[in-house]
Amino acid sequence: MACKCISYNQPQPWQSEPERVLECPEWAVSGGAKPTVCVDACIADAVQALWDARIWTYGSCCGHGDPTKRTVIVDQADRDKARNVLDRTDASIRVGAWELIFDGG
Repeated sequence: MACKCISYNQPQPWQSEPERVLECPEWAVSGGAKPTVCVDACIADAVQALWDARIWTYGSCCGHGDPTKRTVIVDQADRDKARNVLDRTDASIRVGAWELIFDGG
């Protein structure tokens, strides 16, 4: 899927679609999230679907023309649940997961 989403860190002349501003769910805001988050337009509906399923995204990128790089980052505990949601909304988006590991020091 080619998109025209504007990359905030590597804009290209052919990119014309601005990011969408999503209102964060109350459960995320009460947990410390900002009230709004900017998301690449072509994956904003998928991010919203994850939030609707109470899955927080720590980051996302549509790949800006490279469909193999479409990714959302979630908590490791939510990885399988996120995959299930995305399989119903946009299966082309990869799921990455954060894991907090302490070095023992």
